Amino acid sequence: MTKHWRVLLVAVAIVFAVGCGDDDDNGGDPDSGYAALQGGAWESSCFVYDNSPQIFTLQFEGNHVDMHARVYGDGDTECSGDVMFSGTIGHEYSVGEEVTTASGLTAKEIDLKVTHDPQGIAEDDESYDIFKIDGSILYRGVGHGTQPEDRPDELDMDIPFQHFDDAMPNPDE
Repeated sequence: MTKHWRVLLVAVAIVFAVGCGDDDDNGGDPDSGYAALQGGAWESSCFVYDNSPQIFTLQFEGNHVDMHARVYGDGDTECSGDVMFSGTIGHEYSVGEEVTTASGLTAKEIDLKVTHDPQGIAEDDESYDIFKIDGSILYRGVGHGTQPEDRPDELDMDIPFQHFDDAMPNPDE
């Protein structure tokens, strides 16, 4: 069980939270940040981190985001088997300036701080990242920084998050 919490902690730090502010903070484009994130949930594709296949779901309300992780058995690269572990960590987030990635794409800065961690594994953890919304797909940065100057400079196009109008699944299911 400890391995799963370590995987969750590291993966949550990698996965990030996105978007808060008003339309002025998002360049006046409601599809670029806060307004586009609210309502429903964003779910990642299945990805493998530290030999643990997982899916993350993000749900935004105001300046708060819940990140729910479902970790599957080793070798289940389709994330279609039994969930071996699940958990949710809450974050406060804020959107910063628009940035240009190393490959020339436009993204937004995002800062997050853990506010709810029932297992006590990530209290006061802060992360610095970037994100981009392209229609109903959200992309986050490659990795994350522990200081603002360590923020990634490229988007991870291999792990897209799809927007769904439904709320996040119950973590106990």
